Amino acid sequence: MKSDKTKAKRGQRRISERSIFTFALFLGATGVYAGMYKFRHKTKHFKFVIFVPVLIILNILSVYYIITLLYWRVIAKFIYNYCNIIV
Repeated sequence: MKSDKTKAKRGQRRISERSIFTFALFLGATGVYAGMYKFRHKTKHFKFVIFVPVLIILNILSVYYIITLLYWRVIAKFIYNYCNIIV
């Protein structure tokens, strides 16, 4: 966000909103949100005010799902291996 705001002030070519949203989608929403308010950039844009918090929630749910999936795979593998040793 800082580099985009700096480029905006200088009239240079800026980072596209699509790029910012793509970064936010892949587990970067918290950083985008923090950057928005730290540098006071795009805080009045409806898309950013609404969709970045939604992406934060999706990021949290994604991480939770992945951790849960991996946890249950490890547990299932342990139980499968343990049961084969006993039998």
